[in-house]
Amino acid sequence: MPYDKEYYINFLKHSEYQLTEIMGDVFNSEMFIYDIEKLLLEVRRLGLDTADIAHYDFIKNELKREKKLLQNCYEQIDNFDLDIAHAKFMLTQF
Repeated sequence: MPYDKEYYINFLKHSEYQLTEIMGDVFNSEMFIYDIEKLLLEVRRLGLDTADIAHYDFIKNELKREKKLLQNCYEQIDNFDLDIAHAKFMLTQF
């Protein structure tokens, strides 16, 4: 094996830490998306003219951007899950 047990222990700890960080980012993104969608629904419910709202298009574009960033976070989670599974498997080989 090209790496020793210590390498995989460190790799596992690092991957788990990174996964925790990304989960925090996902939580923040989900809350941001929820708040923006709630705002947009309130605008529709009140029947406000979106042309009169100065930053309506900006808000909608930010919502789209945040959803793309959230999708990227989910892909990173999948990658870290794979890394964690690999490290755990390799640690069983020692």
